[in-house]
Amino acid sequence: MVLRARHALTHHALLKVFDAMHPDAQANLANQADKLVDDIATATQDRRYLRGDELENVVDTSAIFGNGLCAMIRLAKSWDDPA
Repeated sequence: MVLRARHALTHHALLKVFDAMHPDAQANLANQADKLVDDIATATQDRRYLRGDELENVVDTSAIFGNGLCAMIRLAKSWDDPA
């Protein structure tokens, strides 16, 4: 339970960082996270990861997108504040 609460705070903090970014940077990160979902669908050849497909697992594709976006925000933040 503690781990979930800590993760939620981290996610909330990352969203604040994302909101403070330039709109072009936001669009670029979102596009890269979207591409990650497509790359996973291609690599696995699994229709569950194809967006818009009738067999798409929306929970999985949303989780991949969200986690990919968070990882990219962390990376971008580390470039601005290498601590």
